[in-house]
Amino acid sequence: MEKGSRIISTKIYPISFVMILMMCLTLIGPVVNAASYEIEYYTLARNVDKGVPSGEPIFVTDSGLGAVFLTTDDYVYSYIRFKEISGPFLLRMEWYGPDGQLYYSSEFKEETSKAYNEYWAWSRIAVAGKIDEEKSGLWIVTVHFNDEMIVISRFLILTPYLAWRFVEVYEEMKEANQVLENTLNEYKWKMEESNQEIAELKSKNTELESRNHGLENNLAEVETKYNTLSQEYSKVVSEKDSLKIEVSSLQEKLKNTQADLDSLSLQRFLALIAAIAFASIVIVAIFIKQKKA
Repeated sequence: MEKGSRIISTKIYPISFVMILMMCLTLIGPVVNAASYEIEYYTLARNVDKGVPSGEPIFVTDSGLGAVFLTTDDYVYSYIRFKEISGPFLLRMEWYGPDGQLYYSSEFKEETSKAYNEYWAWSRIAVAGKIDEEKSGLWIVTVHFNDEMIVISRFLILTPYLAWRFVEVYEEMKEANQVLENTLNEYKWKMEESNQEIAELKSKNTELESRNHGLENNLAEVETKYNTLSQEYSKVVSEKDSLKIEVSSLQEKLKNTQADLDSLSLQRFLALIAAIAFASIVIVAIFIKQKKA
C-alpha cells in the first residue's frame, strides 16, 4: 500500500512495557484528546516530488469535477498539506471508482499528542496499465481526520479521445451556461415582478375565499340536484332497456307477419295462375266445340 511521508510505524511492545505505561498514565492523570488540524492546501496532481505536488492534470474545470486525468498517466495523487496538526489522529484517504465501490485506501497514523507544522501527506493510485476505458469515468477521493471527512474531491479519468471530446463539450457548455445565466437573470427580474403580482393576488384572496364559500353552498345544491337527476336517469335507462326488449319482440312479430304475408301472397299468386289456366282451358274447349258445330 502506497502512502505519503510522515507515516508513523506501529511497533509491537512487550506486554510488561504496556502495563507499566498504562500505570504511569493512570498516575499522571487522564489524557485529554486534543487532536486538531488546520488545512493549508489540497490538490490533485500527477506527481509529488519531495513533498511538493507537480504535474498538473491535463484539464482543470471550474466546476465540481476538479480535474481531468488520462488513462496514460502513471499516477493520480491526492495531496494535502496542513498548516498545523496535532495528534493522536488517524488520517485516511479513500479512493472510489465510477461504480461507487471503494477501490483503494491508505492511512497515516499518529498515536501521540505531538503537534506538527507544515505536515503533508499524499496517497496515489496507479493509472497507466491499471485503469482502462472500462474503469474510466468519475472518481472520488476523500480525506478523513479520525472519523471526520475533511476533504472530498471529484475528478475524471478518461482516454485521450474522451478527454479531447470532454474539453470540446465543456467549452460549449460554458458558453451555454453563460447564455443560461443571462436568461436566469432575466427570469429573476420577471420573478420579482411576479412576486409583486402575487402580493396583489394575496390581497384579493380574502374576497375569493368569501366567493368560494358561496360556491361551496351552490355546489352542495348542485350535488343534490345531480343525485336526483342521476336517479331519474337510471329510471329512464331502465325504461329504455324495457323498450328495447319490447321493440325486439315487435320486430320478431313483424318478421313473422311478413313471412305470413309472403306465404299468403304466394298462395294468391298460385291461385291466380290456376284460375287463368282453367279459364284458358274452358275458352279453348268452347272454341273447339263451336268449330265442330
